[in-house]
Order: sequence, then structure tokens, then C-alpha cells
Amino acid sequence: MIDSVHAELFDGKIRSFRYGPRSRPPADPRRSWQRAARTVADANLDLVRRHPWLITRPNERPVLGPHSTAKYEAELAAFDRTGLSAAEVDLALWQVLNHVRGVAGDLLAGQSSPESTADWWQARYKFGLSRILDGLQVLIDRRG
Repeated sequence: MIDSVHAELFDGKIRSFRYGPRSRPPADPRRSWQRAARTVADANLDLVRRHPWLITRPNERPVLGPHSTAKYEAELAAFDRTGLSAAEVDLALWQVLNHVRGVAGDLLAGQSSPESTADWWQARYKFGLSRILDGLQVLIDRRG
């Protein structure tokens, strides 16, 4: 089931994205890895909104189907030409996707606030994602 759902996000070709309604096309990762990473995060949040059961599955080892593998390869490509090692790229992607998973879980649990729920969570999602990407930029600059 997970592999079938991943087909909605990526069409099985490396770097060939299908977008949810709130996602942006990726920038050329050579020019803006952060924009590409935001696109990955946005697309995954859209996917979880369409299939909330995804966050109830264990977050351990990845599914090894063809669509899940293509999704993973396309997501890793967001970090191309950053100078990070393969292990660091994998961990950077893991951080971004776990942020999405955490926000999506809270959003879907129906947390409320004085602001509209969607606006409240959108602000927290953007803030948290920006801090993660800023931290990764420090690491990338050190590799420079």
C-alpha cells in the first residue's frame, strides 16, 4: 500500500516529481538546495494529508518497492552538490521528513489554537522547516 501511495508523489523516474496541490516545482538543486528540500517537505505533507494512515505506520526501515525507491532517490537529489557525504545527505533527508511526519501527526490529531488550525500549524511547519534547513546550511558552508 505504501509503495502504491508513493506512486502519487513520484512517477518512478529520478527527479520527476508529481505535485500535490500545495507543492511547488523544485528549483535546480545546483542553485537552491533549500528550495528543492522545501518542495520535498511540502509534497510529503500533501501526501500525508491525503493518506493520514501513513503516519500510523512504524518509522523504521523504508519500503523497498519501485515507487518508494524512486521517491527516495528523487528526495536525495534535493541535496545534490551540497558537498555533504552520502551519510549526511541521508540524515539530512531523514530530519526533513521526520519534521513533516511530526507536524502532520499533530495537525491530523486536530490540535486547536486561537488562530485557525491550518494557519497555526502552517506557521509552525514553516518555522521548524526553516530552522532545520538553516542548520543544514551551516554544515554545508563548513564543507564549502
